[in-house]
Amino acid sequence: MAMTDSAMPWIQDYGFDGFRHDASKHVDQLYWRALTRKLKERVAYAEGRRLFQIGETYGSPELINSYVGSGLLDAQFDFNLYDAAVAFFGNLGGSAPALHATLEASLATYGANHLMGNISGNQDRPRFVTLASGHVSPLEDSKLAGYTRATPKATEAGLDRLALLHAFNCAIPGIPVCYYGDEGASKEPTTPTTAAICLLKPQASPLRSARPNAFCGRVPPTSFWSGAAALRSASAKPAFAPLATTFSSSPAATPAKPCAWCSTGAINPSVCASTTLVPTPES
Repeated sequence: MAMTDSAMPWIQDYGFDGFRHDASKHVDQLYWRALTRKLKERVAYAEGRRLFQIGETYGSPELINSYVGSGLLDAQFDFNLYDAAVAFFGNLGGSAPALHATLEASLATYGANHLMGNISGNQDRPRFVTLASGHVSPLEDSKLAGYTRATPKATEAGLDRLALLHAFNCAIPGIPVCYYGDEGASKEPTTPTTAAICLLKPQASPLRSARPNAFCGRVPPTSFWSGAAALRSASAKPAFAPLATTFSSSPAATPAKPCAWCSTGAINPSVCASTTLVPTPES
């Protein structure tokens, strides 16, 4: 009881909108049920506030989903989908059929409409852009590599692949979760120390400077957004084929051209104004 009570001031006194819980499966479900009940009774119902809890669990979709429900967490990170996406978009031995199968397994477990986190990275994993650029091997100790050697700048291919990963996470059901630094293709190793340094020292954004319109010209707008719209519908199964074809195309084979929605070369005016991944031309 004391442990769940200690979590309440962050919500009640400081106005937090929820929690990101670490290692959810290593905590007894009784704790999650007790905490969620207090959050609902003392805040959600009493104050009319909508709270959100997302957890971190490695394991099968069934194990991950066992901590999600009306009396438990609202969502967890979908690590299985993340691993398949990293392998495919990072050119690390993955394939479109494997990613498709993993996405279908997630939809079958969590439903076509869910709040699961589509992550771009995690503190326990190497930066995607360093993997996609070939600067770090998925077979080595990436944290040790980050401490013992300098990481070169991301390659052109690495930036392209990161843009595709972000686009994929935004297109499929769930909530896109951008790990700190991935919005700008940070090459810093994913350790608590460098995370603290990044918070104190703003970093330049290689993705933003090298890709002023990251998605336009890299992913054909019409085929991507038609596939994305279909993926978000309840009948998501037939939508992945054109989307996979789009993502598997070589970036060099897709000539840069203005977007179908506006003449500025960005996805559309509303997206231009609302995201750092596709900044306005003035920026």
